[in-house]
Amino acid sequence: MIVTTQLSSLLIIFLLFFYPGQVSSFQEMEKFSTSSAAPDNHQHHSGTVLLRYTEKNNSIREAEGGASLHIYNDGYAVVYYPPYMRRAGKYGIYLDQSDMERLWALLSSTHILEFNKETVRQHLYAEDQTQDELSRKLSNVANASTTLIEIYPNRYQSAGFGDGSRDAMKKISWYGLKWDASKYQDIDEIQDLVVIQQKLLAIMQRPDLQKIE
Repeated sequence: MIVTTQLSSLLIIFLLFFYPGQVSSFQEMEKFSTSSAAPDNHQHHSGTVLLRYTEKNNSIREAEGGASLHIYNDGYAVVYYPPYMRRAGKYGIYLDQSDMERLWALLSSTHILEFNKETVRQHLYAEDQTQDELSRKLSNVANASTTLIEIYPNRYQSAGFGDGSRDAMKKISWYGLKWDASKYQDIDEIQDLVVIQQKLLAIMQRPDLQKIE
């Protein structure tokens, strides 16, 4: 960057001596090329986060908290894989408008914004009464991961969530989501949650992710 700046300065001095009329044109071109540069992947901050998603494997002690995805309200997504994973590192990608709209429709659904963990567990318990003891025991060990989703519903297209502020957050944490989704197919809240999980995992697994760290 320093070398480039020095070369630009020398070129301007040369033009001043031999082609003074061309200096303004060169400066305009330089300004345009600078402003047209790709956005800095590291300029995003917590104030613009629309969603945080983490999938934590409880059988592994993860200091970083597991693989994660952050999506910002301008469509930029940051994917993080811990060091022990094959795709370790941090990646970035811009989601197009249609992707954002489809995802937002899922995130702002009634079942998600009004998701109540205790109420849903009561529904699961009621379902369990019709199933055998072995099935209940299996549900406790079949999946060792915890899904954590944090949504800011008023930062994209205001959903009037909570007190209506940009910082109002909906947090959902669920252990063994994939297993419960296959077991309790009649419970809409769980089905909606696993659809969101699948959409977010699909973003994290995209082949066109660009490594930024």
